[in-house]
Amino acid sequence: MSAPPALPPPPDGDRNRGPQLLAIYWAQGGISILVVALRFYVRYAKRIIGIEDWAMLISLVLYITGSALLPVLIHYGVGRHMYYVPPEHLSQVLRWNWIIQPFGIMAQPFGKISVSIFLLKLMGPNSFYRKWFLYANMVIFTILACLCVIFTYAQCNPPRALWEKIPDAKCWAPDVQANFSIATTAFSALFDYELSLLPITILWNLKVGMKQKVGLYVLLGASVFSGISATCKAVQLQALGVRSDVTWATFSLYAWASTELFVNILCGSIPTLKPLYDRWANGRAMIPTGKDSKQSAGSSFRLKDSGNSKQVSGGFSSKSALSTSVTDSGHHNPASGDAITVIHSFDVQSKKDVAASTKEMV
Repeated sequence: MSAPPALPPPPDGDRNRGPQLLAIYWAQGGISILVVALRFYVRYAKRIIGIEDWAMLISLVLYITGSALLPVLIHYGVGRHMYYVPPEHLSQVLRWNWIIQPFGIMAQPFGKISVSIFLLKLMGPNSFYRKWFLYANMVIFTILACLCVIFTYAQCNPPRALWEKIPDAKCWAPDVQANFSIATTAFSALFDYELSLLPITILWNLKVGMKQKVGLYVLLGASVFSGISATCKAVQLQALGVRSDVTWATFSLYAWASTELFVNILCGSIPTLKPLYDRWANGRAMIPTGKDSKQSAGSSFRLKDSGNSKQVSGGFSSKSALSTSVTDSGHHNPASGDAITVIHSFDVQSKKDVAASTKEMV
């Protein structure tokens, strides 16, 4: 056989999981392209394309670039047992593995920056600590990702020694880069969990029914699934260090890396598609016209009297991130004895907290 003699023959024979890996990447990449395209369609229609949208687009481009290079890696043997990979292909497997990695690594911070900016637009002036908490996490994770890419090629001098045997080449101990990658992935998972829990603090005091509140949280807190994917990837990274059958073992690592990016793009974009859902399900116009178009340029509220009932409605879409509507009936005004119905239609504004705005109206 062509494999190193130290490796015993695999009990399951010469299996090739490369096509399965390619199917995972192309399916998830295709859905990601569709979701981001719909995101830009909605945001352009509402004239509210922002930094968070461009950050998500950059994340998608990096993800698709890495996916486009994956067939080369599979051609040289990823997905097969190393026992059956020709020796001349092994160096190419290592080479293309190092080439592809930076695209996946740098796609992550851009996706999380997009979600973070989205949440920042839901926070008001009283959310100082939460804002700086997000800013700090964005900066720390971006620095970690950049260092991970730098260390990828700086760990050997010359870098070509990563995939070729070069006399007198100097390389770090393999554990250095491996442990740093695990730490970066662990922080990525922690960041995702933080992004999924933060909406609770934003929606906690929102005066709407529990059903609406849960619906908004599910819409905004889906980053937990990206955190689960990142956790699974960290486990695979840790286990990979003790495996000798690298070309076979990296299948799970690449699969979870793709899933993490896919879920991040999907869950980070779904909230922005709410206007499209409203148009399809409720026939609500997505593009404001006439008087509504003037109101969409900023924040506006109007008070209507209807018998003993007062309706307070608010609409604001300047630099908005989300479009939804919630209704909370039956709030009692001790001063007037009137029942107040709050109809809070919002394309979440950039300067006032959702809860604070609702309290203000009530």
